[in-house]
Amino acid sequence: MTKSPKYTRSVGAESGVESYLIGAGLVLSLFPMIGTPATLAIIVGMLGLQMLIMDKFDRTCLYHGVLSQKLGPRTMRNASIGFAECVRPGGKPTNDHCLSCYNFSGWQTSLLTGVPVMFVLTFGPAIAFVRLFYKEHREGVPKSKLQLYFFLLRHPMAVQGEGPSNGDGLASMNSSESVIYPITPKDTVQGPTDQPYWLKDEPRPRLRDMFHDKLFCHRFFESHGVPHPTLVAEVKDHVRREVFLEPEKAPRHLVWKPRYSTMGLGVEKFTGWENVDDGKSWAPSAVPYVLEEFIQSTEYEAAEWYRMATLWDFHEESPKPGYIWRARNKKSDTRVQTDIIGGANLVTDRHVPFVGPKDKATVTDTRTGQTWPIDPDVNTALAKGIDYQLKMHKNLGKELHSIGWDVMVIKDKPYFIEFNINNGFFIADHAMEEVEQMAAYYSKNFFARLPGQLLNFKPEAAQ
Repeated sequence: MTKSPKYTRSVGAESGVESYLIGAGLVLSLFPMIGTPATLAIIVGMLGLQMLIMDKFDRTCLYHGVLSQKLGPRTMRNASIGFAECVRPGGKPTNDHCLSCYNFSGWQTSLLTGVPVMFVLTFGPAIAFVRLFYKEHREGVPKSKLQLYFFLLRHPMAVQGEGPSNGDGLASMNSSESVIYPITPKDTVQGPTDQPYWLKDEPRPRLRDMFHDKLFCHRFFESHGVPHPTLVAEVKDHVRREVFLEPEKAPRHLVWKPRYSTMGLGVEKFTGWENVDDGKSWAPSAVPYVLEEFIQSTEYEAAEWYRMATLWDFHEESPKPGYIWRARNKKSDTRVQTDIIGGANLVTDRHVPFVGPKDKATVTDTRTGQTWPIDPDVNTALAKGIDYQLKMHKNLGKELHSIGWDVMVIKDKPYFIEFNINNGFFIADHAMEEVEQMAAYYSKNFFARLPGQLLNFKPEAAQ
């Protein structure tokens, strides 16, 4: 019997999905002491309190995300089930794109997503209370516990919002852009692979291509002349099914990267060509992989990367810089991936970010408040990177109000690794003012796009 591989991954907060069970357990433990009627009254009261205090944004987003039977939400609910196979605790990369893994009917997906949503809302006040005592908030940027509790109560989408067992954050709130993305039938089908159709025949890439497909990221970056790792091959079932470079022409240091995974799941260093195309044991597992050049930072000797966000406000003509977040492993950590909580906030000398510190050419540790000058080469690289990002965001479309770009730096040159829809924003890493600012941004842009992109949008006519 073949053992399933143990996938390494980027990790966020050291927090667990068990907080849901602890919150519910605290309430249900009252049953022996106060009896069934009183316990049920408390549960009903908690649900009423949650629904009363919950922000209109969360309420509206969850309503359409769970109950709408239009093509967009139906498609994204199916995708979220495949997506969850990666982000859940102990998750694994999928064999197919998350948009293609499942084809449940709209009402089936409403039931599958509605049950856990109702559970979280019912016990929301207790779960939010439990979250206050987790390590991520004790060690994160100092906050008033009362303010944090009220925020989590108003925004239940932020509780474990970076993914189950990965910390409280705004990724789920940012995913509102997926709930109202104007999906047409063509968006669910892979586009032509023999040309950059998004620059010629169609105004933007299809959702199927740009939604967590790492092979497409290479093609997109290449079409825009953006520096990126050299692509060597796509591999499935331990066999190359698309060859871009033969071994003798490939870079010396390579990495395996699952084509459809998220959160760095399963990214591993390449160990050699000895078993190439053997169909059994060459790749880390049988799922689709891209084999690409390994990029090592020149400023730091362990794994390092930058999450850079661009934002496109509905009422503005073009996208703008959001923020730059740097993540680093400890020097003893040999993983290719990095942790995605903690780190530093950077500002270049040419671009002012929407959120966070504003002093130009600086690096700030948000937890300690310490600030120091940015390395000149890194400043040049990241400033160039923002220029590229703003250009590419325009091509990806105004329908996406937030895009996260994963960038590495070699000397004064940015290397684009991938881009991510539904970009995260860890609560523990930011002051309450910044968290509130981003939550308000997501809310504003959700409601501005809701009528045109969902309520009044007709997929067949648009196609």
